[in-house]
Amino acid sequence: MRLGPVRGGPEPPHSLYRHLVRESGGGARPGLDAEHLLTLPAEERRAALNTYLRGRIADMLHFDGTDDVAPDAVFLELGLDSLAAVELKNALETALRVPLPASVTFDHPSVDRLTDFLDRQLG
Repeated sequence: MRLGPVRGGPEPPHSLYRHLVRESGGGARPGLDAEHLLTLPAEERRAALNTYLRGRIADMLHFDGTDDVAPDAVFLELGLDSLAAVELKNALETALRVPLPASVTFDHPSVDRLTDFLDRQLG
């Protein structure tokens, strides 16, 4: 039984789904080094968290880039629904290695407020 091409790499996605696949070469958001964050001065750590958070949200909501998400953006106004909120929570837990409540984006409903909360969790 043959499941995919033997040579030449993976088979491209069906044309209906091609727009959902990111090209490798700049589309992926760089990771966050939680250990390095802890060595940064407070203001730099907060700025790095804010930029990372805005980037993750931009990726999830298919915005063009980090700058499309304001540093003080409110999640509901951006269109972040409950499914995306759980996805964001899971991504943050993985990146920061800190357990977060399922309601984290509703308890801290803007980029700035969530940044402050995450900074306190790391400190």
